[in-house]
Amino acid sequence: MLSKMRNSAGSWMIKILLGLIVLAFVFMGVGSFNANRTNKAATVNGEPIAINEYQQTYQRLIDRLRQQFGQQLNNEMIKMFNVKNQAINQLIETELLRQAARRYNIQISPDELAKTITRIPAFQKKGHFDQQQYKMVLSQNRLSPTAFEAMQRDRMLIQKLQSIMSSGIQVSTEEARQWYNWKNTEIKINYAAFAPDDFSDVTADETELKTYYENHKTDYQTQPKIKARYVQFSPSDYLAAVDVADADIKAYYDNHQDQYKQPTTVDARHILLKLPKEASGELVAEKREKAREIMELAKSGKDFAELARTHSEGPSKDRGGDIGTFSKEDMVKPFADKAFSMQPGEISEPVRTQFGWHIIKVEKKTEASTKSLSAVEDKIRETLALQKAKNIAYDEALAMYNTSFSGDDLVKNSQANEAINVRTTDHFTRQKGPASVPKAKKFAKEAFNLPLMEVSDVTELGDAFYLIQVTDRQEEKIPGFDAVREQVTRDVKQQKQREAAKTTATEFLETAKSVESIQKAGETANIEIHTTDFFQRNQSIPGIGKDQALIKAAFDLSQGHRFPENPVSGQKAFYVIAFADKQTPAADAFDKEKSQVVQQLLNQKQSRFMEAWIAQLRQKSEIDISKQLLKS
Repeated sequence: MLSKMRNSAGSWMIKILLGLIVLAFVFMGVGSFNANRTNKAATVNGEPIAINEYQQTYQRLIDRLRQQFGQQLNNEMIKMFNVKNQAINQLIETELLRQAARRYNIQISPDELAKTITRIPAFQKKGHFDQQQYKMVLSQNRLSPTAFEAMQRDRMLIQKLQSIMSSGIQVSTEEARQWYNWKNTEIKINYAAFAPDDFSDVTADETELKTYYENHKTDYQTQPKIKARYVQFSPSDYLAAVDVADADIKAYYDNHQDQYKQPTTVDARHILLKLPKEASGELVAEKREKAREIMELAKSGKDFAELARTHSEGPSKDRGGDIGTFSKEDMVKPFADKAFSMQPGEISEPVRTQFGWHIIKVEKKTEASTKSLSAVEDKIRETLALQKAKNIAYDEALAMYNTSFSGDDLVKNSQANEAINVRTTDHFTRQKGPASVPKAKKFAKEAFNLPLMEVSDVTELGDAFYLIQVTDRQEEKIPGFDAVREQVTRDVKQQKQREAAKTTATEFLETAKSVESIQKAGETANIEIHTTDFFQRNQSIPGIGKDQALIKAAFDLSQGHRFPENPVSGQKAFYVIAFADKQTPAADAFDKEKSQVVQQLLNQKQSRFMEAWIAQLRQKSEIDISKQLLKS
């Protein structure tokens, strides 16, 4: 059956479909959940969690990471984020809470569910729920209405349960005040920095180098390397053989009308008089009056561009207020509503937005339209030609794959086709890949998974398809001392520089303590003393940066405890620090933010409570995770 599928897989599109089928089983390994094995990812107190539910949750987590990291997301990152454990633990916790809700007889009525879903903005058009929009958004997120509604019901059920369970948690005003003061207290320190790089006169003899090497041999262990040969099938090589029919272009145009719709646009200039967010009513009125005066000048025939250069406070001032061409969605609503209601040549009354007062002049208005077939024909032809060329490239790669299994097959088969060349890489590591290949890291990932001399499946990397064959493998090894002498010398010197910096900093700290002044110690030793501005716990240290070890050490100091016990090992240097000053927030500062602070602390307390409660539920429950899932 597999052989039949391989021989009949005659196009790139079929390959994609096969890939999608494989994806469903990638978590468990081939055939892990077939008819005669379990179809459960886990059970919680006897209640099953279906494997497809696990797969969907896993995929949604992957999609979320892909949105965050884009093309940077790879297998190593997925392992680092422990996505498989995240997915199964998320489902286990949901099931535990669902069971707890049942025990407390908490329910969500159909009416509650419907009201919540119809109020979600993503499912609305013009402020009202739209069934078509609902289905489209769910489809884009790999969800059916039935699955989404079940998830939404669970979410609401859990929210209701959490609300009931944490309803007794409170935050007192005094507790909130103490936390606010702790968070917003500012400190100022004096410091001297001892950077290892400043101790460049250190030396190391042969004995020291060899001793260091013997004690750190594994630090110099080489990475495994492989060498590969490959054949590349690029769609661009097959474009000359492609013919795109006019009927295909017309069909593509008809099926992709949304791509060619052009919204109504306006070309305009504006004059902006800025207003701060907290502007008083008096300032708002004053700026509006000035805007009206400028508007009157513009309407009387004064050159609008010159008025903008003279009076505007916006970034377009030097361009005479020109803000170019824009659609309605490109601008803030009050500005857009006014601009799109005007005719070319018209000058507006002052318009208020979050930025201030605007005077708008519309210079051109282009009504919505759809690009004609003739205007986009060449672009469509190019798109379709590339698609066809890609199919041909894949078919050519598949044809060679079907006759190339191992040994010299790849070389012999390529020799039969003058248009195809076998290329050979240098030795490369898994982390870097070969320098001669685009998408080198992905190439390396595929190559390192191959047995020696076996030809890979057709592999898509970037814009081309590849057949890859590993021809040599070099295992990791610890090189001899002479081979890494230069690196050992550098490492020993860096270690000695660091030791020298630490020793000097320690001696200086003891001197500062003995004379009870870092400034006096600095004058005696001719060491420069710096003083920071005030900074908070969550801020960078002025002149140094966001050094957490240094920030923690600084806030441990006080008027009665002016020096730390030891120098602080920072990111760039060893620091000797001394208390300079500390100030707490003004008495009325907390009162202005009291409600937000109380709510923030309440959310934190409720979250910690729920985490502890779920941990207890888990401890008291019988949870069995599929062995196949744990092995994957």
